[in-house]
Amino acid sequence: QIDFRQRGIAVSNNECGQPCEGKKMQSRSSPHSRCILNEVDCQWTAWSSWTDCGTPNDQSTRSRSISQKNTGQGKPCIGDMKETRPCSPGPTPEDCQLSEWHEWSECSSPCGPGEHSRFRKVVQEALHDGRPCDGVIHETETCEVRPCDSMDCQLSEWSEWSFVNPTEEDAPQTDQWFRKRTVLVPPGIGGSDCPGGLIETKPKIRPDQPCLLGEWAFWSECDRTCGGGQKMRERSVEQAHALSDDEDGCGSEVQTMLAPCGLDPCHEAGTSDCQTSEWDEWSECSSRCGTGSKSRSRSIVSEAMFGGLPCEGPLKELARCEVSECNIVPCRWGDWSGWSDCSCKCGGGTKRRTRHVVEAPRNGGKACEPEDKEEAFPCNTEPCGQGCIDGKWG
Repeated sequence: QIDFRQRGIAVSNNECGQPCEGKKMQSRSSPHSRCILNEVDCQWTAWSSWTDCGTPNDQSTRSRSISQKNTGQGKPCIGDMKETRPCSPGPTPEDCQLSEWHEWSECSSPCGPGEHSRFRKVVQEALHDGRPCDGVIHETETCEVRPCDSMDCQLSEWSEWSFVNPTEEDAPQTDQWFRKRTVLVPPGIGGSDCPGGLIETKPKIRPDQPCLLGEWAFWSECDRTCGGGQKMRERSVEQAHALSDDEDGCGSEVQTMLAPCGLDPCHEAGTSDCQTSEWDEWSECSSRCGTGSKSRSRSIVSEAMFGGLPCEGPLKELARCEVSECNIVPCRWGDWSGWSDCSCKCGGGTKRRTRHVVEAPRNGGKACEPEDKEEAFPCNTEPCGQGCIDGKWG
């Protein structure tokens, strides 16, 4: 309501005096007691606890609400009603891990040179851009339990000289003498070879009629590569002088000598050394993108035999590989929605807007920053029922 007061002219001025100046009536606002509102500030509740995380890629949130709205000229609530934060900074890189070496296997040979091996395996593959395994996982080395007892070749005694050629027993007799001996014990590992030949021949020459012998030719190739064979060489026989009609000559014009060869035992490998297969093709990379590992292997196709060299070197290899670079995707917030309608038409209300995570981090991308998912802002703060407003003076 409005209160008024007024005053009148007690003494009017004459023609010589000054006229009265000033207002004769004044007014003022005098609000009724029922129109006076209590001025109360807006009050927030305490923040709730952070929500639980289901997976490391989730977002945790907490919220609060308005426990007391402002009244009259009280201060409205300003601030966030809901907060979010990432559950984890992202997956931790895990390096590939190899197991300890297993014990060496038994030596492949009870005596003399052999081989034994040991291996280890991958117990943990590389995860989340961790370092892959790089190294040998199967090793083979030479070994020797004890030296093998050496066995030298042993030959029989020479037989008596005979007219019969041991290689052609049904052939007619010639002017040559023959004798032979046999191999009683073949040479073992580390033993000495058989000396000399197994068959010898000489001409039937009278002491008073000597013959001249030529130089021995080179040995022929052995007729067998293993299991025992023979090789041969020859030399010529020439008369020392001219013969009369009643003299015998030197006999055969050529002398032949035989000797053993190819005494090594025959076996299927074709060689006494250990042999490995060719390397297999590299396996596929363990990671579709980024750094991974690939492997290849080979096997022993022939063990070492009869004192041959054993296999040495790895049977499986690991190497680093990278098919393509990983597409690193960071967390991305969406745009803010439009403001909602104000909760009150007057006396102080709130309006809200929200936003969400539209893309979660992948492949080591940056995690979401703990930013606001919802905002509240005061609106319609003018008091309700303002009452009479003074007009302008005329």
